Amino acid sequence: MSQPFAQKLSEFLAGGVVMALGLYILVEAQGFPTLPGNDYGASLFPSLIGTGMALGGAWLLLVSLLPLWQGWATRTRVPATILATYGARLAIPVVLVGVYLLAAERLGAIPTLVLIVFALMMISGVRLLLAALVSLATAAVIWVAFVHMLKVPLPLGILGG
Repeated sequence: MSQPFAQKLSEFLAGGVVMALGLYILVEAQGFPTLPGNDYGASLFPSLIGTGMALGGAWLLLVSLLPLWQGWATRTRVPATILATYGARLAIPVVLVGVYLLAAERLGAIPTLVLIVFALMMISGVRLLLAALVSLATAAVIWVAFVHMLKVPLPLGILGG
């Protein structure tokens, strides 16, 4: 397998996973209650996210399909370490979502988000200072969006006392 072929295969698989997760979110959100007197309810935001994920995943899947097919004919063997790297890149975001679910209640949403974004940026090779600043800013934007705009309480953890 050649490295470009392995990368396209990774993109193809990632697109399929994201599309499947988006469809799952979309189906699950349909069971959420609506607000009395309104056409929308608790399902609106998850439905928008699920639709975006499903469409984005489908686009990534389709865009990588032709280069994947073309690369199949010209593939060469790739060391297992490179394949493991692509697999890890696919698994890391999923693992970090699990880390958030496990750690947010104890640490709080802000510290957990800062650590997760910082870890993703360091894995991607971003400079330390830039990673720290962007991590703090990302956590702040997410906090404002959920707590103040959407009125969804996020756990305070160690920040709450």
